Parts: sequence; C-alpha cells; structure tokens
Amino acid sequence: MARAENFFQVAKESGKQGLVYLPDRSIPLKWLSHPIVTPLFEKTAPKVMEEVPDTLKYDRVSDAVSNLLSQDGLTTTIRSLFPKTDVEVNGVNAMTVQMGKKAYIILCQAENTVGKGYFAIYLGRNPNDSKLGNEAERDFYNLSDLSDTAEQRLTDKAKRKYKFLKPISLMEPIKVDGHKYSSFTMPFINDYGELRADVYEGKKTPIRFPFFRYSVVFSKALKSFNDSINKRNSAIEDKLIHLAKRFPDKPLEYILTQLTKTSGLQAIKKQMEELLIGNALIYLLSDGHFPKDFMVNSGDWMVNFVNDSLYLFLITIRGGWKKLAGEENWQERMRQQDEVVPGREMEGVTMPLFYGQDDLILTAIGKAKELLKK
Repeated sequence: MARAENFFQVAKESGKQGLVYLPDRSIPLKWLSHPIVTPLFEKTAPKVMEEVPDTLKYDRVSDAVSNLLSQDGLTTTIRSLFPKTDVEVNGVNAMTVQMGKKAYIILCQAENTVGKGYFAIYLGRNPNDSKLGNEAERDFYNLSDLSDTAEQRLTDKAKRKYKFLKPISLMEPIKVDGHKYSSFTMPFINDYGELRADVYEGKKTPIRFPFFRYSVVFSKALKSFNDSINKRNSAIEDKLIHLAKRFPDKPLEYILTQLTKTSGLQAIKKQMEELLIGNALIYLLSDGHFPKDFMVNSGDWMVNFVNDSLYLFLITIRGGWKKLAGEENWQERMRQQDEVVPGREMEGVTMPLFYGQDDLILTAIGKAKELLKK
C-alpha cells in the first residue's frame, strides 16, 4: 500500500534546493522528483491552472514551502511525530504528490537526530484576498472539530473502518508574488490510497456499471490491486454473455437480475453501501451538515481495500459545511451526487454515482447510527 517512506525510496533530487530558517540556524530543503507521481503532476498541472487562473503557480510551490516551514509550526509538527523524544531537525526533503483546484498536497520527510519523520502539507492555491481564499483555515478547523467528535462518538469497531483526519498545525499565511496563502500540516496516511469511482464500459456488450479502485498506482501493491479489479470487471461482462446464452428465451430484465446476484456485483454494491454509510457518518457527526463541494474523485476519501470492503479516511471538508434540513435532504443530496468520469475530465463527462441505489441510500443513516456510542 501507500507508505511515506516508499515515496522517498524511489525519488530523485530534482535540483531545486532551498533553506528552512529555524530560530537558531538554517537547514537545507531539497525538492525531490517521484518517477510516477511527478510526471503525472507536471502533465495535469497546466490544465488545472487553466481552469483556476490567478492562483499560486506550481513553479512557486517550492518557495512557498520554504517560507511556511520557517515557522514555529514546523516545531509543533515534529513534536507531534516524536512526542516522547526531543529531536533536532537537520533537513527536509519534499515533493508535491497531489494538486486540485483548492490546494497542493506536499509530502515531507524530516531528517532528524533520531531518524526520519513524515508529514504532509495542505497548501491553499487560492490567495486569501480572493473569493475562494482561506480554504486552509476553514478546512483545518472543520477537520479538527470533526475528528474530535468522531473520537468521542464512534464505537471502537467503527473507528477501525471509518477515520477522520486530525490536522497538526495551522501555519501563518505566507506571501508569494504579492498575495498571501494559507496552509496547515497534517499526518501522512500510511497504507491508504486515493479512492476513485469509475465506470466500466463493456468491450463485448453495452454493459456499464460503476466500480471503485485506487486512483494513482505508484506502487506494485496498488497496481496489482487495480489489475485484479479490471479482471473482475471483465469477468462480470463474461458472466452476462454466459447468462444470455443460457437463457435465450428470458427477457433482459431477468438476465440482469441474475447478474446482480454474482459475487462481483455484490462486492461493488457492498462498497457502495460502505461509502454511503461513511457519508452518513459525516452528516451525523457534524450535527446535520455536509461538505458543500464533496467529491469522491477529488480525493476527499482515502481508502484501503480489505477483503472487498472499503476502509475509509476522510481528509477534507471540501468547500466548508452546508447545513441540511434533515435526513431526507441528505438522501436527496446523495441521489444528486455527480462525479467526473476519470480520464474524461476535460470533456465534462460525469456519472450519477449512486444512481439506482435508493435502497442503500434510504438505510445508510440508520446503519451509520448503529456505529455511534449510545
């Protein structure tokens, strides 16, 4: 799975260097390049920049990170990683691992007197004097509150399957090219990858169905899992062909009903339910709120696939909170959840993620309530 040290084991120095200024000295900041993630980032960054102009340019991220790490927040972050040991940081290695319309995510490796510590930075892309500014502060406080509530209210069993990010330190806004940008540090989530909802389109038949996989495959384990998902999807289509031949006189509705009973589609339906329960927990733990701009395919949920189950880790309250009128309003929000189809972002092709899942939508909140302490 995804582990912070694995990123750095295969990374190379990019040539970009800087300094982090501590109260008593300066330490080197090295910018690294990952053989898989960095080329993807450099390919998509210009497109994302075109969609959201007048934000922090990606070629200025290294300077921004140098400035924000030269704050007391770095000390707070390192102390959270090594709470029982007084460590001295000798240098920081960094690389950009994700970019969206709202933020850059930078993975950092702090070399210190007892080894290496890993953390991530949420660096807001939109200047604080813009309409979308101060996203980082909002996300920091919303995530902090939600994770505290989850710690108090979730049962121990539920905590193993549904987790909510606890940020570490809110940094002081930094100034780049005349604008101030906000950021915070957070733990890097080991053993999870970014969740991606996708659509399988039949190669031999007109069949189409949603499914879940890892997003970027930057390790052999992630690639192997996604390969197994592709084989399962092909097997579902082959099963459809088999059923059509087996029951030539039966209507299509009968054949599709039989197909939904197969292990592959049952596994996908189970994952749909687990995702909906996770979304319901967000609603319940926030006292009837839901993220304004919630998107699965923007990386809001990280995932670890365990025996066909989704173990979920929420890492952002995208867009801040929106108060919903009640449970029926949340159910309608799920019916309207629209996701961009991976690979077709520039075409604007989307899919209603929970289409045809009314039975799961209607029972999700009740099942989520069972995961809360009485």
